[in-house]
This record gives sequence, C-alpha cells and structure tokens, in this order.
Amino acid sequence: MYNSKYLNEYRNTVSQNNALKITLLALVVIIFIEGIFVIRTMDTQRTIIIPSVKGKYVISDSSANKAYITQMGYYVTNLMENFTPDTIKANYALFLNYIDPQTFGEVQAELNTNAANYIKMGASSFFAPLSIQYGSHTIIVTGNRRIIIAGRITSDMKMRIKIKYAIKHGEFEVVKYEETKVS
Repeated sequence: MYNSKYLNEYRNTVSQNNALKITLLALVVIIFIEGIFVIRTMDTQRTIIIPSVKGKYVISDSSANKAYITQMGYYVTNLMENFTPDTIKANYALFLNYIDPQTFGEVQAELNTNAANYIKMGASSFFAPLSIQYGSHTIIVTGNRRIIIAGRITSDMKMRIKIKYAIKHGEFEVVKYEETKVS
C-alpha cells in the first residue's frame, strides 16, 4: 500500500519535471525566435517624425521621403545664404553639423574664411528661393540672392545652389555644396 503511494508520487514528480523541461524548452525557442525578429527589424527600422509643418517625414537607414529632403534642402540653404554679420558664425556652425565627415576640415576652413570676410565688410545676405529640383542624391535650389553692405544692396543676382547629399544611418549629410550664378 505504501509502495503504490510512493510510486504515484514518483510518477507525478517525473511528469512535473518533464512538463517543466518542455516549458523551459518552449521558452528558449520563443526567445531565440524573438531575437531573430529584433535583429531583422533593426535593419528595416523607420522613424516617422511628424513635425508641426505639413506632411510627415519618413527616414530609413539610407533614404528619406521627398518632404524631408525638401525641408532639409531649404534649411541648409537658409543656413548658408541668409545671414548678418552677427549671425554668420552661428549659421555656419549649424551648417557644419550636416557636413560629411570626410570633407569637414576643408569646408570648415573655407567657411571660417568666408565668415571673416563678410564680418570685416559688414555684409548681410538674403536669399529668396524660387524653385527646388531633385536628382539622384542631389537638390538644386534656385533663387535670388542679395548682398547688403552698409544698408545698400551691392549685389542682386539669381543663384543656383546644388547640394549633393547622402543619408547615412538615418542622418542627412551634405557631401558637396555649390553656388553658381544664373544668367
């Protein structure tokens, strides 16, 4: 009589241990599968930024939608082309945040020289964009630029600004910034 009681308890303990082993194995498999999904989603992750302006921005690891590219094109152009002697250094410093690290030193030296010259002359610049065009990793902003020195407009010309860009790890980087006069 006592033997059957102990045998039943032993069988119950063995079946409970087997149930725990199966549960543990199932949890390990589920955690492994979840890890695979997490690693996969890291490569396809997108961040949607809904700003206070119209539209939404969609940015992935190496690309972005047209609304974001347009906004960044206008923003970068504004930093470079709209300034006073008091704001030029701050604008250029903000612009340098978007420069490709490979060309950073060269661009920084050029901007510092330009800033010193504009400050020395007491020049201000105003740029009014007229149109924007897109190419393969290129933004072309066309507009009118005025240089003002001592309250007088010394230069009023139509400009074409070509911005070559790349999006690396979801960040907008300016690879090249070119200004040309349009006849």
